Amino acid sequence: MKRFFFLVLVSLFIFSCAKKEEEKKAETTPQKTVESKSTKELKSISAKDLQEILKSNQGKVVLVNFFATWCPPCRKEVPELVELYKTYQSKNVEFIGIAIDENGASAVTPFAEKVNINYSLYLTTQDLNNIYKIDAVPTTLLYDKKGRLIQTITGYVEGGELARMIDMML
Repeated sequence: MKRFFFLVLVSLFIFSCAKKEEEKKAETTPQKTVESKSTKELKSISAKDLQEILKSNQGKVVLVNFFATWCPPCRKEVPELVELYKTYQSKNVEFIGIAIDENGASAVTPFAEKVNINYSLYLTTQDLNNIYKIDAVPTTLLYDKKGRLIQTITGYVEGGELARMIDMML
């Protein structure tokens, strides 16, 4: 029995040291530079910032998508948004992604790179969540060309359905 506890203690010591060595290695390894439009300068967005973006996009249909990288429906929906944006980016439609992840860029950047997010991407702020009453993800807001909120969709929505909604507003 003593031999068993001794082996357990030795194993813990070895593995804890190995982990510390990995952490040191990670700290000294240069971070990968992100080249995509969406994650190059991942910034937080306030409610005021979003209002300014919406004003600057009057004349366009604007889709704002609140999501989280840990959310299974979001992980299904975001790649569909990427494909939709390819279709609509030249048709007076703007997409804005807003991540609500607590770990911020450290969680969002790898996900954005993996799914090739090609539209503007931001991190949320508490005031934005409060003002827009974001209490579930995904949540998608659709604004018409006059900047009016036309639809709020809570939960996953299929890409084809979003395309029909956008087409109706164009």
